[in-house]
Amino acid sequence: MKKYLIFVIILFIMSGCTAKESINSNVKSVTDSNNAAKLEKENTELKELVKKLPNVTNEQLVETMNLSLKSINAMVEKDYAYLQSVVDSSITIDKTTNSFVYKDGFKQDFIKTINHKVFDYRFHSLNKDGRIIVGFAENNVEYEFKFKQINGKMLLISFLTN
Repeated sequence: MKKYLIFVIILFIMSGCTAKESINSNVKSVTDSNNAAKLEKENTELKELVKKLPNVTNEQLVETMNLSLKSINAMVEKDYAYLQSVVDSSITIDKTTNSFVYKDGFKQDFIKTINHKVFDYRFHSLNKDGRIIVGFAENNVEYEFKFKQINGKMLLISFLTN
């Protein structure tokens, strides 16, 4: 009789676990399909967003990287002729203060020196309006160059640092 009772208890415990596991499995299944539906919707939205972004070519990415690095060197070397050749007409160069002056009057000082041991490339980014942003950092200082293709030529339209 004791064996029979132990057998019934074990069977009861096992059937209880199985039912509990079945419930958990069903809940997980519903949760997974809700997550899948959300991910599918998000994926569709992102695809639509990507379609609306302007195209950027590898050549433009390379060109903006090179323009950024050459501009940094030109700022350090005070090569005003080069800087003038790559900036948009909305930016003037103040040789007395070694800075860019924007139409709204904002002044951004040139980079004075670069420590190449801690100078890092951070990112390339593309805005909706076709502007390409290139980011660098040196220790805790960040540099951001914005370029826009104007009349078939990439021009610097903004340089900012923190």
